[in-house]
Amino acid sequence: MYLAPADARAAFERGSVDAWAIWDPFYSAIDLEGKARLLADGQGLGLIGPFMLGSRTYVEAHGAFVGQLLDEISQAEALTRSDEAGSIRLLAQFLGLPEKVVQRSFSHRPASPVLPVSDEIVAAQQRTAQLFFDNKVLPKRVDIAGAVWRRQ
Repeated sequence: MYLAPADARAAFERGSVDAWAIWDPFYSAIDLEGKARLLADGQGLGLIGPFMLGSRTYVEAHGAFVGQLLDEISQAEALTRSDEAGSIRLLAQFLGLPEKVVQRSFSHRPASPVLPVSDEIVAAQQRTAQLFFDNKVLPKRVDIAGAVWRRQ
């Protein structure tokens, strides 16, 4: 079942669910409080990200603009890293989380410049998709290579 991060945490804390999959900074918040035990963290799955997603129709029709947008996002990432303390303060305020939670999230989040999706990343994502299909998390096979947009 899908629940938004706040709803999932509330369900976990009241015992309505025994476990949940979450991402940072929400993972860092619960981890710092010591109220949960990490069961798995994706190490070894080849989950290389983050990824920028867009509808195929839009991206194919506006490839030049999408390329410029990705360049701007990469510059914003670099700016975020160049003023980490300021970025942590701003993000904590925006998310309504304590700064120590956002700092913890930053500490295990690698720099994420926007780069083209490599063949290695496609292969890693395909292995993960196959794992999910084999374990009935996905209802049908997914072709990762067919979903990747390549900048012209």
